[in-house]
Amino acid sequence: MDGSVDSSSRYPGLLLVASGLSLAAGMMHIAVTPEYLREWWGYGFFFMTVALLQLTYGLVFMMQPWAYDDTGGHLARPHAIERRLYLVGTVANLSIVCLYLVTRTVGMPFLGPDAGMVEPFTPLSVAVTLLEILLAVTLVVLARRKERLTELRTEAAQDLDCCPES
Repeated sequence: MDGSVDSSSRYPGLLLVASGLSLAAGMMHIAVTPEYLREWWGYGFFFMTVALLQLTYGLVFMMQPWAYDDTGGHLARPHAIERRLYLVGTVANLSIVCLYLVTRTVGMPFLGPDAGMVEPFTPLSVAVTLLEILLAVTLVVLARRKERLTELRTEAAQDLDCCPES
């Protein structure tokens, strides 16, 4: 072992928070999918897709498949995909939040029988939106910590290269 520590072992609490927030948001979207399917199949399809993506995302962060080698051993340095997953999750969840705000202020954009109609704010819709915002913030924190760890590793490697052993 080279003594390096990956972000998932240094910040397991944040990864579990991100996972839990994504799973909770996905479950809430599943709960409202039948209601939206009754309104129009396109709305139901959207909510089911969002739910499945959020559930999958939450499970992926819980399992962290990038943190293991081919034999199932835990890697000291995780795969570079980890930071990209944080950023993709941030963009995806903030996109959902933006769409939510549009549908509650301007109206449903261009699709379906309710196009142009403003949807009401409900306790459940506000709650899931808050979860998505918290998830995005958590993912940004994780991405920044991952970036900082990479910078520290690079600096340490450069220090080792410039100071050869006697």
